[in-house]
Amino acid sequence: MFFGKTKKKNKPTTIEHPVLGTLIKKTDWYTKKSFIITLWDKTFDLYLCIYSNQKDAVISFEQEEAIRYYLDNQIQIERDIQKMLLNFFHTSDCSLIEKSIQIEGLNFTRNGAISIGLISDFSDEFLEKHIGEDVIFTDSFGMSVYPIKAVLPNEKVYYNFNNKYEGDQL
Repeated sequence: MFFGKTKKKNKPTTIEHPVLGTLIKKTDWYTKKSFIITLWDKTFDLYLCIYSNQKDAVISFEQEEAIRYYLDNQIQIERDIQKMLLNFFHTSDCSLIEKSIQIEGLNFTRNGAISIGLISDFSDEFLEKHIGEDVIFTDSFGMSVYPIKAVLPNEKVYYNFNNKYEGDQL
């Protein structure tokens, strides 16, 4: 008879960061406290994710710089995101985007780039009726907001932008 062993759960590692407060390491580092991002009139309550692929990896100097840049420029970054979304979808009607876009995460890569994961519930019919004809993307896409400002139009490009940038810069 086969008996399944229960896997012992590893207790997450925590550290105190001078700017972000308590960080919790699961596979990557996450802030214990959430941060608010506001796009138009919609707010998103997010935990920041600091990528760390190795078990013993610490937060890199580049990530520290990107975190400080984000915190010092959050309002401008929010404005840039709004502008990039309107440009990408070829519309001036922010309500079309505001109703259908959710921020999935705010990430800081090992090389100091800041990216935002987004998901949408746009239907194909909605896109054809309200959005520019040449917009091709999946329902999970991303944006690079530092050091490059660009929309990363699909999940593959979004997850690979750290290795090879392929998106359209705005």
